[in-house]
Amino acid sequence: MADVDDDAVLSDVDEDPLPPPSTSSASSHKSLPQAQPQSQSDAQAQQQRLLDLAAELEEERRLRRAAEASLAEAEPRVARFKAFAQEALRKRDDLTAQAAASARSLAALQAEAATASSMLSSGFERISAKASPSSPPAPLPTSQKYSSGLPALAYGVLKRANDIVDELLAQIDAANRDRDRAREQMEHRNYQIAIEVSELEASLASRSAEGESLSKSLSQREAEISELRDKITSLEGKLAAQRPVLAEQIGCTSKLYHEMREVVKLVDAEAVSALSDSVFVWKETDVEESLKVSLEGTKLAYELAAIALEKVGACIDDKESKLRRLENMVDGLIKEKEHISVLLRNALQATTSEVLKVAEDGLREAGIEIGLNERKEHMLGSVEKDEVYTLAGALENTMKESQVKIIELQHLVEALRAESGLLRTRLEGQEKEIGQLRKQIKNLEEKEKVANESVEGLMMDVTAAEEEIKRWKMAAEEEAEAGRSIEQEFQIQVF
Repeated sequence: MADVDDDAVLSDVDEDPLPPPSTSSASSHKSLPQAQPQSQSDAQAQQQRLLDLAAELEEERRLRRAAEASLAEAEPRVARFKAFAQEALRKRDDLTAQAAASARSLAALQAEAATASSMLSSGFERISAKASPSSPPAPLPTSQKYSSGLPALAYGVLKRANDIVDELLAQIDAANRDRDRAREQMEHRNYQIAIEVSELEASLASRSAEGESLSKSLSQREAEISELRDKITSLEGKLAAQRPVLAEQIGCTSKLYHEMREVVKLVDAEAVSALSDSVFVWKETDVEESLKVSLEGTKLAYELAAIALEKVGACIDDKESKLRRLENMVDGLIKEKEHISVLLRNALQATTSEVLKVAEDGLREAGIEIGLNERKEHMLGSVEKDEVYTLAGALENTMKESQVKIIELQHLVEALRAESGLLRTRLEGQEKEIGQLRKQIKNLEEKEKVANESVEGLMMDVTAAEEEIKRWKMAAEEEAEAGRSIEQEFQIQVF
């Protein structure tokens, strides 16, 4: 029927005639000869209408083809639906037959359930009568009458419940016996626990007394530790107060070292190259290292002062030996001058006496030879006097040169004496500084020893106090743990 209706609809769509042309288009065709521009616009409108109609026709054809395709797809679906309806009818008949069979089996099961319930009620009554000790237990029915079905299952349940009740009764009797035995043990244990509780109370009282003594000793130890900490803080304050003094001392030691190097350089320039340009650095963070630096610097300054003392002493000895040699030379020159002057006096006296003697001898003679002799003697005397005068001039020049050399040597001796005096004064000042440095080194060493001993003693006291506190704490914790464990055991035994 649906197929016939679809075909009728499609045939109606196919047989629809084209719509008649409009009156406006006919009138436009008639009026073409009158107005050419209007005819052109009407022709374009008609052509557009024709195109629209052709598009509509094509759309209707496409819809028709789609309807035919859907109809072809619906035919196998209808056939499948018919087959499904037949299968549902067949299953309905099978289900009605199964329902009748299940009704029959349900009636049989209800009869078996009634029998099983009656069995269970009677059996449980007999089991409950067995559990009560007032009446004797009734026997269960035999299993030969119930071989299958719910009555057999009910008989099995009753049999199992009976066995369980027997086991429970036996367990109850054993539990009662165990209860009586445990009650006796409990009474005996309670007596022992009372004795142990009294002992524990006595031990707890003694432990509390020991704990109080321990707390007192701990408080004493804490007070001692606080005192030690106060001492440590006071020592740290003293060290902090000594830091600027120590820094100034290191600076003075460095300056003294450089001054002593300059002194050694003045005395012996070659020995300075072998010395190290030591720089003493003040360490702000570590006082102990700064003390070591100060001590090392003081030792180096002391060694350098000893070297300078040795060098200056050697230089002074050399200058004094040179001075003694110059003084000896001056004394020798003075003695030589005196000896030469004595010799000159003797020579002049001898020549003058000889000349006078010759003149006296010539006067004693007589005759003409007196004038010649006087002339010769005068010539001889003049020659001798010339020689004496030249010798005296040479001696005088030598004496002048010697006097000049003696004056120069005296000036050199005076300069050496002044330089040796300056060196001696400088050496005396350096010896005083070295003495002061030695005293400071000794003071610093003593202070360092005292500080180290005090710090070591304080640290030992602190460590000993901490160890003793740890021991006391461990002992107190162990005692508390033992008390807790004993209390827990007591509570477990009580409950």
